[in-house]
Amino acid sequence: MNRLGDAVADRREQFIVAPEINKGAALFAEYQNEMTKQWNDIAAKSDVNDVTIQNEFREKTFTPTMEKFLNGFQTGEGKKWAESQVANFNQHMLQKTTADMSERAGRAAVLNVDRMKDAQTVRVMNDPSSYND
Repeated sequence: MNRLGDAVADRREQFIVAPEINKGAALFAEYQNEMTKQWNDIAAKSDVNDVTIQNEFREKTFTPTMEKFLNGFQTGEGKKWAESQVANFNQHMLQKTTADMSERAGRAAVLNVDRMKDAQTVRVMNDPSSYND
């Protein structure tokens, strides 16, 4: 490229791509916070026996939000940057939600054993002959 072409490319970077990425970085930080908060709320408030929450969150909340973010970029460089951010955050959220689901499964097992124990205790109290069943 000649010097004029180089200067135009530098100006394009300065006035179009860099501001697009800067704006995107601020928006992405907000999306990261919101996605993390929404997941934490879902995981805290739902029944520990509900094994569908991870997939539902990814399909109904996370993926559409990330697609909306990606669609906000006009330049190739901006899109490439956004895709790398989304890929990294996707990996993080997959690990986080999977770990949370594992922890929930452990809590569900303990809860279910306790519920079974309580129900069987009441059953035997109400019908002592059922003790050997």
